[in-house]
Amino acid sequence: MDSAALAIALVACGVVSAKWAMELGFGQASQTLHLIGGILFGPLALLILYLRLLRKRIAAEAKEAAEVVSS
Repeated sequence: MDSAALAIALVACGVVSAKWAMELGFGQASQTLHLIGGILFGPLALLILYLRLLRKRIAAEAKEAAEVVSS
């Protein structure tokens, strides 16, 4: 893989990391840090944020299921 392709891939990881940080409700400064972390650490940053997104969605689904059962 040449350096241009690697740079594009890392920038893409950074952008997706910042977007997922926004979906998780992080502030603008934290989103910027996630962008930088995504550029520096690539897929590792994406994995951490993806696991946080999954945990948030599972908790939301569990809350909805509890409301359905209690009503």
